[in-house]
Amino acid sequence: MIGHQIQEGLHFAEAVRNVFPKTKIVWGGAAPTILAHVFINSSLADIVIKAQGEKAIVELAKALESKKSLSNIKGLLYKNRKKIIKTPEREILSKDAFALYNYDLIPTERYLKKDEQINSRVLNHVSSQGCPFGCGFCSEVSLYHRHWVAESAEKIVREVSILVETYNANGIKFYDANFFVDKSRVLSFAQRILDKGWKIK
Repeated sequence: MIGHQIQEGLHFAEAVRNVFPKTKIVWGGAAPTILAHVFINSSLADIVIKAQGEKAIVELAKALESKKSLSNIKGLLYKNRKKIIKTPEREILSKDAFALYNYDLIPTERYLKKDEQINSRVLNHVSSQGCPFGCGFCSEVSLYHRHWVAESAEKIVREVSILVETYNANGIKFYDANFFVDKSRVLSFAQRILDKGWKIK
């Protein structure tokens, strides 16, 4: 997103910089990926993680903790004194390669929202990243270079099971850029939801 999210992020980064001047400030997401050189040249950014950041952020945290070089971590732009260093691009991994979300880490109940189009207790989920199409208006083209990686139908059901059975969600809002790329995946997921007998939308 390019808008109030970046503005609020800058305010937060400025507060961190003022209180903890030696703490590394890391940016990631759509805008920092597409405008990486703009972000890394800001005094409120030390490192930019480009595109898919799930693995990179873990490797980065471990490297910073052990004071190791960042040069072997793919998908970064970072400052080394006054020099800006760019590491090789990172391969985009299937979302099945990542662990299930751990909702116990946040006050999940606060995120259950009423959605007039869906239901009274709705939680969001992202089951895929990227898109194979090249639409000129969409950031996904620059983010993922027309690659699309997704959770399998089985993993989506495991994720949704947690939301429904643990947190009593009665609606799931998918925030995929393009949920319907693989028709067989969508049909398999839909059939599994019907087989479960969940009263969800």
